[in-house]
Order: sequence, then structure tokens, then C-alpha cells
Amino acid sequence: MPSPPAVLLVVDPASTQTDARQILEKAGFGVQLATFDATDPKPGQFRHTVVDSSGAPPRAAGFCRRWCEHRGNAESAIVWLADSPEDRMAGWQAGADAVLGRPLAFGELPAQIERLTIHADERKRLSQRANESTQINQTLLQLYQQSDVDFRIARRIQRACRPTQLPAVGRARFTVSHRERVGSPGDFHNVLRVDEDRVAFFLGEVMGQSLTSCMLAVFIHQNVGPKEITGQTYRVLPPEEVLHRLGRALAMLGIPDPPLVRLTYGLLNSQTGELSFACAGHTPPLRLPAIGPAEFWRAPGPMLAPSDTHYTAQSAQLRPGDRILLFTDGLPGATPQPLDNLRAAVEARRELPLPGLVASVTQDLLTQTLEPDDFTLLGLEFV
Repeated sequence: MPSPPAVLLVVDPASTQTDARQILEKAGFGVQLATFDATDPKPGQFRHTVVDSSGAPPRAAGFCRRWCEHRGNAESAIVWLADSPEDRMAGWQAGADAVLGRPLAFGELPAQIERLTIHADERKRLSQRANESTQINQTLLQLYQQSDVDFRIARRIQRACRPTQLPAVGRARFTVSHRERVGSPGDFHNVLRVDEDRVAFFLGEVMGQSLTSCMLAVFIHQNVGPKEITGQTYRVLPPEEVLHRLGRALAMLGIPDPPLVRLTYGLLNSQTGELSFACAGHTPPLRLPAIGPAEFWRAPGPMLAPSDTHYTAQSAQLRPGDRILLFTDGLPGATPQPLDNLRAAVEARRELPLPGLVASVTQDLLTQTLEPDDFTLLGLEFV
């Protein structure tokens, strides 16, 4: 067993009381004597200090106060021994941790020291835990701050990938309205000229709020390939094959638990108006014909996932004045109510030019939503 902690016994040399030393040594404690005027002993050298005030309470109180000032955080508890009730009160006033009065009961002083030892060890353990918790909290805060910085940088990279202008190809005109919310990984879109006549366009979003989601949006944006080039020739890929290839590209990343991705991809012949598109779990495109009511084109399909998923494309023939609107679900959701609100807002503004229509509808819908997610409205018009 470990030896008991050393005890500093401080006494008046003129005192005739010797019971304290005898009791301590009989209990197995190592005892070192000192007087009230001694300056050599330091609080950190002893687990406990016994101040015997017998014969000189004022001097004992002076030592006790000085000892308390110098011990700081040292685990040196003070036990005060008193001959009278008045002397016991003087011990408390001087800063003692425990006060015992004579005559001392059998084993009382060792038991008091043992109890103080237990309390000191418990305080030390709690202090260590508090320090560990503080360090953990500081580490977590630093990680959070670094994660926030990384996320903001990723967002800037994602913004830089968005096109600053959308091309006008043949009879196809495009415009976009995007509203960003802090903390969301963001929507992504683009319009790509495929050849002299055809133009590809897409709009997508990554679900989840993480750095992975943000960078995945950038990855998909950069990996949308509208055609396959072989030597001096190329083949324009149909929308369903583009989505299938993107799913395979996701699988090659090997992300254990990748975020869900929703995407609509379209291919338009800008001369004839022939349109084909496919949706990967995305909101349905809204067609606003030159004459007639707006209608949603339902295009069911699974979300873009790292698996061998197949998609089905749909075809349509656009006529001059027809418009197509693609949108993300920052309203939120593709539930009937937001879809009805979108259709009503578009119908009410159908006489506006395409840029004004898209901007006005976006503003109107977002004012109806308390906490919108990122929202993007991509408009296409066949003139």
C-alpha cells in the first residue's frame, strides 16, 4: 500500500502539548515539525498541515493566514487544533479547512486527515475533468471554425463554377434567377452549347448541409458531359445516358454515405424545337406554352445515386413562344401547394419577358416562404 501523505505539524515551542505528534506517528503518518515563525517549509511539500494553537492562538492564526496566502492551488489542507471554543473560532477565521478541539477522541485526527485527503483527491479529479472538458471544447470550437472556413471556401468555389452568362443558341434563350441561403450546399446549373444546333441545359441540387455536399455539387457540375468524342467524331448523348454516366461517376468516388442528388437534364435542338429531358428525382419542369395554360411535365425517376440506375427520357416539341421553367425545391419541397403557387405565379406574369418573368416569380415565391432553402429558377424560351 502507498505510504500516508506527509504531515507538517506546526507548534509553539513553549507548548507542552505532544498528543498531536504521538497520534499522527502512531497512525503511521510521517510528521515534520515547524514553528509559527518558520519560513523554510512550503505548502506544496505537504498534503496536510496541522496547526496546534495550544499556548499561542494569535501566532498560530498569523501563520495560518500566511500559509493560506502562499499555498495557492496547492493541495495542502489545514487542520486547526484548539484548546477552547474561542480558539476553535479563531481557526475558522484564520482559514483552516477543519477544526478539532481538545480533548481529541481516539482516531479523530487521523480520520479527519484521511477525509481531507479523499476530498482533495476528488477535487483534483474534478479539476482534471474540467480541464479535459475545456480542452475538448476548445478543440471542437477550433474544428468547427475550421469547418466553417472550409465550407465558405467551398461555397466560393461552387459560385465560381456557375456561368456568369447563359448563351443564346439559335432560337433558344435562357435566363436564371438564383437565391442563396447561408449554410446550404447550394444549387448548380449550366447551359452548354453542344454543336451548331443543339444545346444542353441542367439544373440540380445536393441534399444535406456539409462540405461533402458542397464539393459534390461542384463535382457533378464539372462532370456533366453532353457528348462523347472519339477521334475526329462525336456522339451527342441522350439525357438518360448522361444521368446514367453521372451515377457511375459518383460510384467511382467511393463515398461511404453520399448525399442525395437531384437533377434535371435537357437537350434541345435550337432550330427545330425538338426537346428531350430526363429527371433524377427532381421537381417536374413547368411548360408555359405561347397559347394555353401552364402544365407540369411529370418525369418520374430515381435520385442520382452511385449505382447502375437507368433513367427514361421524355420528348416534346416546342413552338415559338413556348417557355420551359426548371426549378429547385427551396420553396420548400415539390408538394402540391408549392407547385400550385409556382404555377399561379407564372400564369399571373406570363406577359412579361422571360428575364422579368423569372425574376418576378422568384421574388414572389420566396416572400411567401418563411425559411427558404437555396432556390434556383432556370427559364428557357423558344423564339
